[in-house]
Amino acid sequence: MYSMTIVGAGNIACGYDSLKLKYILTHIHAAIKHPAIKLDSIIETDIKKHKNILNKWGRNINIYSNLKDSMLIYKSDIFVVANPTHQHLLTIKKILKNHSPKLIICEKPIVSNLKELKNLYELFEKHNTKIITNFSRRFDPSLNILKKKILKSKQKYHFYGTFNKGLIHNGSHILDLINMLVGNVRKIDSIDHEIINNDFFGKFLIKTDNCNGVISNINSQKLSIFELTIFSETLKVEIIGSDKKISINHIKNSNFYKGFKNYVIKNELPHTLDRSALNTFDFSIRLLKNNKRYEKFKLEQFNLNKIIFDTQKKFINN
Repeated sequence: MYSMTIVGAGNIACGYDSLKLKYILTHIHAAIKHPAIKLDSIIETDIKKHKNILNKWGRNINIYSNLKDSMLIYKSDIFVVANPTHQHLLTIKKILKNHSPKLIICEKPIVSNLKELKNLYELFEKHNTKIITNFSRRFDPSLNILKKKILKSKQKYHFYGTFNKGLIHNGSHILDLINMLVGNVRKIDSIDHEIINNDFFGKFLIKTDNCNGVISNINSQKLSIFELTIFSETLKVEIIGSDKKISINHIKNSNFYKGFKNYVIKNELPHTLDRSALNTFDFSIRLLKNNKRYEKFKLEQFNLNKIIFDTQKKFINN
């Protein structure tokens, strides 16, 4: 059993679902449902929200308005950092000042900029604590099955994706998925972009170890868009939205053009992102038990985060 403290009570922490719903999208819901986790406390600085949290999630939830008061009582094994991005580094410093938990799960973006990223990882070199960026699709069962299928296809040709919100904040999800399914992301170039609310919107060329592709984003708070299509030697994969099945199109000889082949839908993988928060905790616990796997994962996440913040710095300076 692992004890847990959740810092921040916004949508991802406790707003997107409830105990009445079958899907598990929030940290508090996953902590209550997971058999290996005991929820110690929730930290929320806005005292006005406390009553709503108790009414929604149960009167036995321990809520504190600051981290210090909670940590006087609870030295949790796992901390989930889900407050605003600009507070992440300071929050993690406060946690590590008097305690070395087994794991810190931090919402994306993990910090605000490249300087903070370097400071963060320098800090973790001094502590026996693991850290994970919550790229939730990375932990999804169906996407991990898909990863094994794509690995069998030796050559990747191209990919394209579309998503809503900014490149740094929401685009990090699609970049991590490309990193996972296509190959290590090496460079992000702008085809055409504009800066809106300190984030980037437009079209971007993504260069990976295996092939290049294009992603674009839409400045909309009302639309939920997350689509990625990957073309390989033997497969065409379509990930359409967060609530749809994954389509796998296999190569077949063309009925019309002799000597050519087409992609045809052969099978689908089930939609499993409806348990995204629970998947994150399952994956995290497995990493806690496997140091070698964690070190590989940590390096991969650091490299991707560094490329994202290198891109941020480049676009701002240009």
